[in-house]
Amino acid sequence: MIKYVQVKCFNCGTLFDKKERTVCEKNFCNVACYRDWLRTNSQKFPDTSGSMNPRWRDGVNRTKICEWCKKEYTVNAYIAERKNSKFCSKKCRVEWYAKVWSQREEWREDRREWAISLMEDGVNVKNSSTQIIADDILNSLGIENIKEKAYKNFAVDNYLVEHNLIIEVMGTYWHCDIRKYSKSISYATQVNRIRMDKIKHSYMLNIHDIEILYLWEEDLNIRPDLCRKLILLYIQNKGKLDNYHSMNYHMDEKCDVALNKDIIIPYMYWDIEDINKIVDDSVKIKTSKKQLDKWISYSCDFCGKECEELISHHKNNKNHFCSTTCFLEFKKLNRGNATP
Repeated sequence: MIKYVQVKCFNCGTLFDKKERTVCEKNFCNVACYRDWLRTNSQKFPDTSGSMNPRWRDGVNRTKICEWCKKEYTVNAYIAERKNSKFCSKKCRVEWYAKVWSQREEWREDRREWAISLMEDGVNVKNSSTQIIADDILNSLGIENIKEKAYKNFAVDNYLVEHNLIIEVMGTYWHCDIRKYSKSISYATQVNRIRMDKIKHSYMLNIHDIEILYLWEEDLNIRPDLCRKLILLYIQNKGKLDNYHSMNYHMDEKCDVALNKDIIIPYMYWDIEDINKIVDDSVKIKTSKKQLDKWISYSCDFCGKECEELISHHKNNKNHFCSTTCFLEFKKLNRGNATP
């Protein structure tokens, strides 16, 4: 329990209550009293206001031109010297970042490197700039949604309450956009995420009968209008679309959403065997749950195919085969002397 005691202000003499553990030799009832006492004791505590402040720049305001609205504005001299002093208001700064800076490739690359560094450190990035764009689109359309709605072992980015539909925001790095990572997958985080995307998609479709709409980072950043219309089409068709990934759509001459001729198949729909073909060997080791010291490699005694088997199983059998077919064929040739 916090205990208060009554003390006297060292400057004005007013009695006031203060936490017992914070009582000291000089106690002040407010900041104004503390500053007034400093001014009257300037020999020990020099006055740092106005021209006495080390940051004083002759007190004259500077006139600048806002980089977004192009209007003139005045600002204190010491603020004008800052590199980030470019805008007349917070609103202009936000609009410039959203419509100019965030559209530059250098910004997107910087965000990717930042995300990768966090992911490799095991940090999960919430409320990314891409998620904010998706949230702004939904809010501007007046669509009621729940963020991070839980479904047993999963959480979805945006659940559309009135329509019982789901939108997932797919980061270029985090969800391994095939348009950027088409030749190889070099991060264990991406492999694990692809597997989780496959499981979540199957779960939501088979258990809840919901096909998720996937809005990819590149499309939200470069083509927000397309994503906006795709959301409306998704709702209008009650969750039924020819394709559920924004990367497979474009705007036609009438500015309507149209399906691309060449359809891209994201990794989440690939077979695991096909994904493993483009995964770096170092990543396979990191993502494998197999205890290598408990497995042994061998050649099938019938066809010669190289296989793997648990050592505990391998040592219990005289002959070893890659399949039941090879075992049966071997058995025919050896008059039933083979043991599986």
